[in-house]
Amino acid sequence: MKKHIVLILIMIIAGCTHEIMPARQELYDYTPTGSILEKYDLAIGIEFVNQVNNKTTKLIEGDLATELSIWFVEYLEDNEVFKEVVNLNTSYKKDLDVKLKGVIKSLNVHDPGVSGVSSALGFFWGVAPTVEHYFIEKDIESTATVQFQLINPVTNELLWNTSITESATKTVTLSELSRTTFASLTKTISTLVSEPSFKKHLAEMHSKHLIAKLPEEKMYAIDKSSETAAGVDPIRRWAVVIGISNYKHPSPNGLANLIFADDDARAFARTLRNLGWSNSHIKLMLNKQATKRNIDIALESWLTKAGPNDQIVLFWAGHGYSDPEDPEKVYFACYDTDINIPATGYRMDRIRSVLEERKARNVIVLADTCHAGKLITRGGRGMSIVPQINKMHREQKTPKGWIFMVGADTDRKAIEHSSWKNGAFTHCLVNALSGKADGYLSSGPKDGIVTMGELRSYMNTAMPDETQKVLGVAKRPVIATSTGDPDIWNLTLQAKQHRR
Repeated sequence: MKKHIVLILIMIIAGCTHEIMPARQELYDYTPTGSILEKYDLAIGIEFVNQVNNKTTKLIEGDLATELSIWFVEYLEDNEVFKEVVNLNTSYKKDLDVKLKGVIKSLNVHDPGVSGVSSALGFFWGVAPTVEHYFIEKDIESTATVQFQLINPVTNELLWNTSITESATKTVTLSELSRTTFASLTKTISTLVSEPSFKKHLAEMHSKHLIAKLPEEKMYAIDKSSETAAGVDPIRRWAVVIGISNYKHPSPNGLANLIFADDDARAFARTLRNLGWSNSHIKLMLNKQATKRNIDIALESWLTKAGPNDQIVLFWAGHGYSDPEDPEKVYFACYDTDINIPATGYRMDRIRSVLEERKARNVIVLADTCHAGKLITRGGRGMSIVPQINKMHREQKTPKGWIFMVGADTDRKAIEHSSWKNGAFTHCLVNALSGKADGYLSSGPKDGIVTMGELRSYMNTAMPDETQKVLGVAKRPVIATSTGDPDIWNLTLQAKQHRR
């Protein structure tokens, strides 16, 4: 009898506890909805402040304001809304055009509690309220109020101010009450990005910024070698940029989630914009966006805009693997790839044939595909896409006018490191295109333009040096191109060319 009473008390007490919900993991399930913001030539700082300290927020793991700012900054970067987005909760930058501050004023969950029937049964058996608490899902509502402010970062002048309150309902168990808070909190941001007055103020600042920049823009000149009678570069450039860190079907022996692959893609897309590329000519797909279907649409529909004189760039950061039953079949892993069904990936030769159909003059494929710190393995044998690159090169099947650069030259586990905050290949690639390869080791003139020849020279030296220094082992890129055309190395990814 005593044991039974003790069991009842334990179960009743257990039925009153709530799970602690990790903010970063929960926020990952949400994406702001509503009308997408326009493109603004502004550097914006994002800061969130949490003024709520109640039972609800105590059930959230991590600093809520910081995690919310990370989530919102990633959304703005993924959609390329601003020229630059700075997370002021985690870093500091002086040269900002505007600051957006969000103050969390209130955050409440409407806790319905266990039903009267369960409470009554709990008096006798204890198990009923516990079962309901942990296993019975209910529609639970939360309400959040956030005050949003646009601020001049130089004068600290308040430019625009509004308070948004939103409620949202989520089906969860009573033990998971705090999960509902993220639904209402992110809904306030969905309302913000659809708010006409918010867009109006951003548009006004965008216009003023462009006017202020006009004298500075005159310093840029188009390279005479690619100038038309109208003074415009005749080569249009198109890029499909893919980065996948989080996979739909992760497993320790398969598609292990990565750390920096999505950051690699963001960094490369940002580098292209810095080189003068138009946002509308860069298709950036990260994580959940990079399904096999969406990649198909990008390569076979969106890229149909490219003409015969255009340049196409494909950048892919994530996992690469071969079919263990047929190693000749080599794949890039999409977000929804199931490693147990190799064909759910995107075959490398299929990508080649799709890009060949575009009939573009030049295609550049950059792949940082085995840089997780763990290659996909089966039966203890590492697999990579590199052998397929080498095979194409040996058999002279690399299409004319194409360049391949791949981030690892062996089947050893490729690398990410916190020193770089990227894969080794992407880290060196971004540094090279940002100017470090210009005139590198006399591979070309130091004239403000990085050619593919200078990039090749830099990557073949800098990447082994970097990896040897940080990891104790030299990793080299694989670089292949069409045969017999040395002029291909005079290509550049720079759209806005400024010779010194």
